[in-house]
Amino acid sequence: MAMQTVETGFGSEMSVESAALLVAVGSSVLFLAYLLAVGNGVVESLLEVSITGVVMGLAYYAGLRVRS
Repeated sequence: MAMQTVETGFGSEMSVESAALLVAVGSSVLFLAYLLAVGNGVVESLLEVSITGVVMGLAYYAGLRVRS
């Protein structure tokens, strides 16, 4: 089975798995920065960001697998 890839928009390609991981980590970091900026507690913010990062990464991965 060939490795499925997606175009990055910068003229290169990356694997579906790497793209999903990049989206999950990037969105989690931004979400954590937002939660801390509005004054949420650190522990609660880390827990919420961890859960949403996993869900978002899995959803993005599933969507890319179907599209590829």
